[in-house]
Amino acid sequence: GTVGGIRNEKGLFELMNFGKDLQTLGNMALYAIGRVFCDPKDLTESGIHFIEGAANRLLDRSEIDSALAQMDYLVFLYPKQSYNFIASGALFDAINSEKYILSLRNSYFDDFFENRAVVGKLFEDRSEIIDFLLKYGNKVPYVDYEKIKYDLSPEKEASNILKVLCDIGWYK
Repeated sequence: GTVGGIRNEKGLFELMNFGKDLQTLGNMALYAIGRVFCDPKDLTESGIHFIEGAANRLLDRSEIDSALAQMDYLVFLYPKQSYNFIASGALFDAINSEKYILSLRNSYFDDFFENRAVVGKLFEDRSEIIDFLLKYGNKVPYVDYEKIKYDLSPEKEASNILKVLCDIGWYK
């Protein structure tokens, strides 16, 4: 699945092509979990499933959480040049729901994986994601989400900030 608003700026055409790729495999399905800002018919024709009514309204948290619970992976196919500032919500939805991420490389995910936590795998193009899915299917690699959630918690961040303030002499 993918999570967040489904629109051009978030890689709609790449997502539709990915849905078509998965249709040819026959044993995988792609779900869009979020508000649909395109013609729902385009998604359906691309083999992408979505929550009923998502083209007409925002989904409530329980609908999103329920759909996320059904996913094996969350796929992010955002364009490299246009998604630097709004990726965090979808990324944290994936972590919170403990879903392994399969993402195309972009500066946001590259930086997060390198400096914060490895919560999935990064790819150069969608064919590499297809190869991964063919190899692993629904055998999702292990990730210690409890540790990652703790490391990203406000308490841990406050501790990190305090250490930096002490290191620079602003707090003793």
